[in-house]
Amino acid sequence: MKLLVPTDFSDLSKVAVSYAVNMAKHLESEVILLNVVFINGVPGAVANFQMSKIEAMMIEEAEKEFETLIKDIKELHKGFGFISSHTITGYPIEDVIESFAKSAEIDLIIMGTKGATGLKKLLVGSNTAATIANSSIPVLSIPAQAPYNGIKNILYPTDMVNLREEIELIVPMAYVFSATLHVLHIANPSDNDITDHKNLADEIISHNLYDKIEFHQMTNANIVDGIEEDIHLTNADILVTFTHKSTFFEKLFGQSVTRELNMAPVVPILSFKR
Repeated sequence: MKLLVPTDFSDLSKVAVSYAVNMAKHLESEVILLNVVFINGVPGAVANFQMSKIEAMMIEEAEKEFETLIKDIKELHKGFGFISSHTITGYPIEDVIESFAKSAEIDLIIMGTKGATGLKKLLVGSNTAATIANSSIPVLSIPAQAPYNGIKNILYPTDMVNLREEIELIVPMAYVFSATLHVLHIANPSDNDITDHKNLADEIISHNLYDKIEFHQMTNANIVDGIEEDIHLTNADILVTFTHKSTFFEKLFGQSVTRELNMAPVVPILSFKR
């Protein structure tokens, strides 16, 4: 498995680097660090050769930063050598990341997020949010309060609409870590048609040839409260979302949600584009 970590050398991005390295050690996989250099807001009067000079200086500085960062990683994680770095130019950043990730055959992109609390805040952060929206490769966004402690439980809230197709995308990640995939469906208390998922669960387990899948159904008028409750009940290490239109999570983050989800502990969010 190849893990790509875009970094701007900020403390937040270094949290994602640390998470990725610890994950890579567990998987014996490769970490590729990426810094994207771009010049924003340069006056039109600046000559091309001056822009090139500025760009060259930025690349040189990034390479120095990488040298220090990789040295620190190798000192902290003795024996870990599956790490490399790349500095490339381009804009917008999310397009550069997507192009590089495809060419390098990346399996997972890992990035830091700004939000300290709340699902909505976790998805805020211009570069991370743009990458999530743009990437054809899964993106794992890491809040500062979420160190890597292994991945034993994955929580997937769903409205059941694209259940089978989405589970097929999640199972490979669960399999790699031998993690339990918790499938959560939250029904409204006023809904009289509460479905028994036992037969469906058996079918999905059989189809995916993976038996560590559990179905949870609860009734709660507030979807956010339900997710928060199940994060605690399952000790979730990762929360899964999908970014296709008119989804459960787009409804969750819509105007009908009047308050933020205050989660403790905060968990990383794994985003798939559909």
